[in-house]
Amino acid sequence: QLIMDEVNGEIYGVFLRNGYYYLKKINSSNGEIVEEKKLHYQYAEKLKVKDGFIYYTYKPSQSLTKKFLYKELF
Repeated sequence: QLIMDEVNGEIYGVFLRNGYYYLKKINSSNGEIVEEKKLHYQYAEKLKVKDGFIYYTYKPSQSLTKKFLYKELF
């Protein structure tokens, strides 16, 4: 899966490994991977990237139904 930063147009590949999502910044001119970021929480949902920040929802194990919105710097 690929997602694009809504502000600066950078493209990221999204990979799932052992329940953790990894975002890899892709150089749009040659297709090489420039940088990689592992998200802090497992099983994140609804990933979006905006202005260099990664936004996603996550449900902690102690919460039965409530989801929280998290923000991380790429």
